[in-house]
Amino acid sequence: MKTRNRIVGAAWAIAAAWALTSAASAQTSSVVVYSAVSPKVMTAFVEEFQKQNPGVKVDLINGGSGELLTRLNAEKANPRADVLVGPDIDIFDAAIDLFDGYKSKEDAAFPRTAVGPDNKYYGFSTNFQAFIVNTKMMPLDKAPQSWTDLARPEAKGQVVMPSPLASGAALIHAATLTANLADGWAFYEKLKANGAAAASGNGDVLKQVAGGEKLFGMVVDFMAIREKAKGAPMFKDWDKSIVDLCRLLDLNPSFSARNEMYVKAGGAGTYHGSEEQNIWLHGQVMESLAKNGFLD
Repeated sequence: MKTRNRIVGAAWAIAAAWALTSAASAQTSSVVVYSAVSPKVMTAFVEEFQKQNPGVKVDLINGGSGELLTRLNAEKANPRADVLVGPDIDIFDAAIDLFDGYKSKEDAAFPRTAVGPDNKYYGFSTNFQAFIVNTKMMPLDKAPQSWTDLARPEAKGQVVMPSPLASGAALIHAATLTANLADGWAFYEKLKANGAAAASGNGDVLKQVAGGEKLFGMVVDFMAIREKAKGAPMFKDWDKSIVDLCRLLDLNPSFSARNEMYVKAGGAGTYHGSEEQNIWLHGQVMESLAKNGFLD
């Protein structure tokens, strides 16, 4: 693997990445993986791979997707990494020439929209960007209810976000908001004027909000969910309330939106917003998150 001129890998489904490295194990005793995935999650994948391939050593390098892409560009004449895991598909499309193709033995299981050109990557998860609130310092009924609320005077100097230079998710999120909000790029100009700060990455955002340094933070959803599970003061009722869970995931929590979710999820009968129906709907959303690995 070390003799190749380019990096093999991208937003791999884990099975694809492991199939690649397993096939190469006869040529090398080590595999270098650059990962923008949560270290806890990626370590579990590595441990499972090494159980199946005890003769192959995995060197895991963690970092933000922007940081890792910068590193790959700097190393392209003499690449160190064998596999890259984690950044958003748009990040890979913008740097597609860095990668070699590889057809996974699980290729048929992937929708074609999740497979890169010439099999240069396989998408394996969908994340949401949410904004979080320190509920010890601000009750949820007084907290912002939309992205644009973060630019209001009440949030002045209290918003932190991951830098798009360090986080691929933050870059994609910025592009999505500017394309879909009425203010476009002016939204970010308003955030800057309102004293919003850029952190090094999603983990730093979590620390600042959970620690009370900032009231509000933009962050990848599953990281907020994990931090809340540890007892951090964020979205205190997300684990019981479908409304608070929707807010955490930046989904519309209105009755009509929940009704649409209920119907799509296969709920029985007409949705009336009863306690029983909301508990069931909350369970369906949580099950979907767990299936995608967001609650690991």
